[in-house]
Amino acid sequence: MRTFILILISSAIWIGAAAAAEEGQKINVTMTEYHFNMPATAKAGKTTFVVKNAGQKEHAFKIKGEGMEQRLSPDPKPGQTGTLQVDLKPGTYEITCPLPFHTMHGMKTTLTVK
Repeated sequence: MRTFILILISSAIWIGAAAAAEEGQKINVTMTEYHFNMPATAKAGKTTFVVKNAGQKEHAFKIKGEGMEQRLSPDPKPGQTGTLQVDLKPGTYEITCPLPFHTMHGMKTTLTVK
């Protein structure tokens, strides 16, 4: 009986680890007027960006690099949060707010993926 319970526990741990590996990593991003608050580095693999607009204006989130270009849709209005799922490869990515004049005002950053 004890062996059976240990097998069940081991199986549950393995299934949980496999599910976590499939989900990948989560990166929290906060947008305010002309600024992204987010990590500068990330690991390669499946990634979910959780993007919150904490500003007073509408903003957008676009990631481009390593042969990939994705944009969060719809653009989050003030107070809203959205998610964008991508598969990051090692390299450098440009994060921008592609709304008119936002990038020009400094709403851009770089993400390095290892």
